[in-house]
Amino acid sequence: MGVGSAGKTGVRAAATRGGSALALAWRAGRLQILGYGVLELVAAVVPVSMAWLTKLALDAIVGRPVGGTTLTFLGGGLMVAGVAAADRAFHFDPNGLQSHKVTCLVGP
Repeated sequence: MGVGSAGKTGVRAAATRGGSALALAWRAGRLQILGYGVLELVAAVVPVSMAWLTKLALDAIVGRPVGGTTLTFLGGGLMVAGVAAADRAFHFDPNGLQSHKVTCLVGP
């Protein structure tokens, strides 16, 4: 914690503590912080890309006739996005010793 922020509450104190925590993490591992940031940005793009590729695939199927190459490209993109989304459904511990599967609401 920063000097003078101990025991204080409010937005300003929280921002000070958050800044101190970020500075400590930055000093401890710059590459890890940047890597996590990049991975989070990629994870944020996955659902949007899945929706966009699904729309394009449905437009190609329902609309005018398109070549097999276009549908193959769209299907491949959906497959890659689906694998990325499925990877987010499994949480791995930092040591990689075990995984915890997210429970599904759909029956067996």
